[in-house]
Amino acid sequence: MKRDAVSDALRGFAIIVVVFGHVYGWLDVMSISFEGDKVVPAFVFTFHMPLFFMMSGYVHGLKEHFQSGEQYKYYFKKNVISIYIPCLFFSYLQAFLNLLMSFYLEGVNVPSVYDFLLIPFSGFLNYWFLCELFLVKSVHLLLERYVKSEYIHMLFWLIVFIVIKPFTFSEILPEFVIFFTYGLYFHIGFVMRRYNILSERLSYGIILLLIGTACFIVNYIYGNKNVILQTGTALCLSLACFMIFYALRITNSFLVMCGLYSMVIYCIHNYGAVIFRLSYKLLNLQMFNLHASLLFLMCFAFALFIPLMTVWLYKNVKCLRWVEYIFYPGKYKRNPLP
Repeated sequence: MKRDAVSDALRGFAIIVVVFGHVYGWLDVMSISFEGDKVVPAFVFTFHMPLFFMMSGYVHGLKEHFQSGEQYKYYFKKNVISIYIPCLFFSYLQAFLNLLMSFYLEGVNVPSVYDFLLIPFSGFLNYWFLCELFLVKSVHLLLERYVKSEYIHMLFWLIVFIVIKPFTFSEILPEFVIFFTYGLYFHIGFVMRRYNILSERLSYGIILLLIGTACFIVNYIYGNKNVILQTGTALCLSLACFMIFYALRITNSFLVMCGLYSMVIYCIHNYGAVIFRLSYKLLNLQMFNLHASLLFLMCFAFALFIPLMTVWLYKNVKCLRWVEYIFYPGKYKRNPLP
């Protein structure tokens, strides 16, 4: 099976939703809040990462990954180079930058020695996703290699989810263990693509959208602490996005571009927000008493503009072609599949 423009557009939508959630968090750190309640960001936070993991599993299910031990080694090595190395690079870079920014900005998460030591296991700040995706994909490859039954695969991820998910709101387990529950969403996306069971009926997508929204409303009323409602919201809304995009065959060029370069956007969108925060402080923009919504749009624009401009530069400026390999080190040397 080949990649299609709809899946790229959906991944573009997923990364934009992720950026939306992060930008809101940055504004909150700056003590800039929206009038009224926080229902919109709360709604986004319920499904933006499950959707991203499901999309990752969907892309992972494009093809059979191995029939032999040599192929398994190839794809595991590819997983290390393409995901784990960028995770370490950007995590340590962000940690050092945070140390420097703490002298100029308030509310910056200053890493401790323990944080530096923990980076290989959980990443740093937003880069936890890359570390967790590497872990989930590695376990998924192991299951594909040594366990033939697809039912056992699903049962494994379901048991992991049931055992770990109740600890989401506690501090008993470390975050990288709690985030391992996203493996279930990854596997659902994988199964949808591998066995072509995705329904393209718009009515099904709308129904799931309504069910997910209803679960969110009930859960929001009770303080977003109900694990069952939280899971129902994430699962229904993520599946609704898939069904609606494929039913309408959405292939918007901007979304496709964001999907194709989602790794670049994820890795450096926070630097765009840092530039905005520094500009906001150094230019004394607070004196203009700008509305929170306008500040959000400005910060959001910076967060997307910086990575997309980076893509444009390394695509069009010959002496900057090497920059692409920072985000996609797997492209540096193409090894033939065994």
